[in-house]
Parts: sequence; structure tokens; C-alpha cells
Amino acid sequence: MNTKDYLVKEKGIDPSRITVTTSATDGQKVEDYLVPAGANFNNDVQGATPVDETTVKPQVRKPLPTRKHHRRAASK
Repeated sequence: MNTKDYLVKEKGIDPSRITVTTSATDGQKVEDYLVPAGANFNNDVQGATPVDETTVKPQVRKPLPTRKHHRRAASK
């Protein structure tokens, strides 16, 4: 859901073009699939279950903390 939220809000992709699913594999990772016209994702990728987007919400994005750079004194 976080990836979809980013693609829609930051990159302007139509949300109807993105489907979020889960798989039976362990681990936290994101896999992106480009599905060409006429293809069926559910037939080609086994074990994917659609996510109920009314119950799962993306996490709020927090800006990274500002990094402070230390300047070195110039040597003579």
C-alpha cells in the first residue's frame, strides 16, 4: 500500500492501474509487475491474493532528518 500511495501521490499514476496483492512467501519486499494489455495477472502469478484496500492503509511518510555536514578547516 505504501508503494501504491507513493506512485499515485508523487508520480501521478492513475490508482485504477495499480492492484495491490499479497503472496504466501515470507519477508517484507515489493515486487512490481508490468502486465501488458490482454494478459491476466491472476492467471500468470500463482498465490497472489488481492488486498482489501478499505482495511489496509499506507503509513504516513515522514521526511528524513536533516543531515549536518561538518566543514574542515583549510590547511595552509
